[in-house]
Amino acid sequence: MREKLLETPVRHNEKWPRQDIMSIPTFELQEGDKIIFQFLAHTGDNIWGIQIEDADKMVKGDVIDRPLKIAEFSIVGSAFYRIPETGTYNFPIPNPMTGSEEQGILKIFKEPSTENESTE
Repeated sequence: MREKLLETPVRHNEKWPRQDIMSIPTFELQEGDKIIFQFLAHTGDNIWGIQIEDADKMVKGDVIDRPLKIAEFSIVGSAFYRIPETGTYNFPIPNPMTGSEEQGILKIFKEPSTENESTE
């Protein structure tokens, strides 16, 4: 059964958590979960970027350690990613340019792996 994890407008965030990042939603996910991304643009193309980080694995940065980036791709209308192992995952959302209008709505859904679903 599909579960909505997030629905957020994509617009410039003056208080960004990291350079060029609008927000960083974080979720506890299970191996095999299918994460579905949908981007509904208000103007232009139905394309937006997304990154996926394994928050349980840190890498040395210039100033601070950061979660390991395991994927980065464009959402063209919709896209999906299968979680490789159980853990905590970040989904950094790129920050639109300063002064730009709201770009659209980003939705993130989860379809649990059939191995993770209980059979009652």
